[in-house]
Amino acid sequence: MNNEAGGGSEAAPARVPFLGQILEFRNGPRGGGLLPSCSLPGYCAGDENIRRSGFVAGLLTRHDLIALAAAISPYRVARDKVRASRGDFVEVYVNTPLEVCEARDPKGLYRKARAGELPTFTGIDDPYEPPLRAEVECRTDRESLEESIAKVLAAIDRVLEE
Repeated sequence: MNNEAGGGSEAAPARVPFLGQILEFRNGPRGGGLLPSCSLPGYCAGDENIRRSGFVAGLLTRHDLIALAAAISPYRVARDKVRASRGDFVEVYVNTPLEVCEARDPKGLYRKARAGELPTFTGIDDPYEPPLRAEVECRTDRESLEESIAKVLAAIDRVLEE
């Protein structure tokens, strides 16, 4: 999932019942506190952030757990590397227009980035490369949280049925 600051992952529930199991949801650049920070305080450079999230997800899935990783993942090549290293991978593109992200931003991160206080901020002075083949696209400016969750759970269900 992309665009943590206002894109939609902040609103996602921490735990979701699914197929008689509970999905543990780790949000943010450090996996909800599971990973140590790197480079910027509390944030990892794009490739490293995704590599770490993919590594933790891989540890969980080796034990037949379902892992959801919500991460700012601006670079297509980093996402594709994780995809190639995982067996069952579902990419969720949280497609939210920049102006909507800025309007929803609870922490004022976009304002700080526009003021030059947060360098290399995705969508402001660092690029975002949309996925070419995401299994799920959630348009959080057009659909409800419940609709987005249903799309993600349906995609996971399809993978589990294969």
